Amino acid sequence: MNDLIINVWLIIGLTLLILENLIPGVYVMWFAFGALVTSLFTDILTEISQQIFLFVVISFVSLYTYVKFTENKKPEEKKEVEIETNDYLINQYGETISNRRVKVGDTEWIIANQSYSFNKGEKVIVKKVLGSSLFIERIVE
Repeated sequence: MNDLIINVWLIIGLTLLILENLIPGVYVMWFAFGALVTSLFTDILTEISQQIFLFVVISFVSLYTYVKFTENKKPEEKKEVEIETNDYLINQYGETISNRRVKVGDTEWIIANQSYSFNKGEKVIVKKVLGSSLFIERIVE
């Protein structure tokens, strides 16, 4: 009879370990640990109520210990990263330095306008920013 009880706790423990691999999280593992430890003490604890009590205690103590141990090791919450945009360039004035490049402030940018041809030295205004490219318009004086 005692061998049967040991086998039952082993089967419960192994089944819970298999479930641990199928279910996300790591909580079922501690109940599997409780069942496997209980199977070691079935010779000493002959009453099923004692074995269930040991299983519950071992499972919850090991789960509580795990939670308390890993509580401080959680990854830090990511702070919201401010995405730097170049929208401040809109309505800024610049000058073309080639057919495909424009200088706004002290930085050179790629001209995104594909359908227009610009000459070197034209005065322009930024109308839209697309990544590191600018849509510009000629300033008519």
